Amino acid sequence: MRVCEIDAFTELEPLLVALVRRTRSPQVFVSGSAAGGAREDIAPWCGAIAAKVASASGWKLASLGGDAGWLTTREVARIRRTEGAYDPSQLSFHFRAKNEPAPMLEERIGTAVYTDMEREQLVPHLLSDCRAFLAIRGAKRTTEEIAWAQDAGVGVVPLAASGGAAHQYWEQCLSNPPSMGGREVDMETWLLLDHENHDVAAGAAHQLLKQAMYALNEGGLVDRSRTVPAWP
Repeated sequence: MRVCEIDAFTELEPLLVALVRRTRSPQVFVSGSAAGGAREDIAPWCGAIAAKVASASGWKLASLGGDAGWLTTREVARIRRTEGAYDPSQLSFHFRAKNEPAPMLEERIGTAVYTDMEREQLVPHLLSDCRAFLAIRGAKRTTEEIAWAQDAGVGVVPLAASGGAAHQYWEQCLSNPPSMGGREVDMETWLLLDHENHDVAAGAAHQLLKQAMYALNEGGLVDRSRTVPAWP
């Protein structure tokens, strides 16, 4: 155990917020869409990041089942099945309240959750149990969801090279990238998010996701010796 000394009671709330964030589920919310283009336009980006995160033991993915969420989660499921590590409870698609019949998934993967909440309630509800937020392209809705993630204190990782809202957010933060997981973001890593090579950009996104998930050291374990002193 470590003793954390504070100078004033005003420091308690930020510290408690950091503690709550640290104890959330190891879950990533995936947001984004082809933003008016064809789904195939973002498939390479989704496949590249899926290849990076699929082997992360215990990591969960949650989405609303949009293009980015579906393509990324599907590839993670395929990889985990091949490796014998597939667990449908770790891959979830959440559908908001609608009057029409529920949509059918293209493949039998993960867990479909149908709620009576509207999107404006559902996304913040999901983010309250996430540590990280991954944005792949997207448009207005992705921009809104990024803002909700920031309000929830969730680390936002934009795969900037995919374009759209993800690139816009990345560009806005160029002069001052947001901290994640109790640490400052490395500027070189932030710049690589916009690399034209799918694997390079996905590698940078994976590194920042690990930081936001408090899982920077090898094997997905928490390096407490470095994260604790950085609170809040």
